[in-house]
Amino acid sequence: MSGIVAKFGKSFQNDANAAVRELCEQTDCGNADAFLFFCSSKFDLAQLGKAIDAAVDCPTIGCTTAGEILGSEGYIENSIVCAAIFSDRLSMKPIFIADLTQFIISDGRDVLAPLAMANRKKSFTLLLVDGLSMLEEQLLGVVSRVLAGIPLVGVSAGDDFAFHSTSVYYQGAFYSNAAVLALFET
Repeated sequence: MSGIVAKFGKSFQNDANAAVRELCEQTDCGNADAFLFFCSSKFDLAQLGKAIDAAVDCPTIGCTTAGEILGSEGYIENSIVCAAIFSDRLSMKPIFIADLTQFIISDGRDVLAPLAMANRKKSFTLLLVDGLSMLEEQLLGVVSRVLAGIPLVGVSAGDDFAFHSTSVYYQGAFYSNAAVLALFET
């Protein structure tokens, strides 16, 4: 495939397995090269994590939200939205930051070592962070020193305005007090 193709999907199914099946029908997510999603925290996150891990065989990142946004439909709620990316010219490497408190105390260089080999002219990053950690700015301070000029876009995970628990997704599970930094290379 030459170029970059993105297919977008959404589901209002309450059942995690049914929602992921619907997303995959809309996007062919099983054949994607990268997969990003944003979901309501009202899902059974353990089940949703397993369903996504079983259905999607590529680097995947996601987080819970306080409402989802999907193109011309704008703001929607109680759903899951996704982008399945197909490209031989774009890769995504998720880097998991398991314990935000410890990461900030350290200098972050060990966890973010893959960034050292990135082509700074052909890379950008997307940071998904636990929005209730209250550590976003401190995390950005550590991350930005290591990025050394690689562009960064960030998102704080939400929980449908319950202010109880927000989560990021990494390799089949959802985590709090954590973040995922995705390195995209073009």
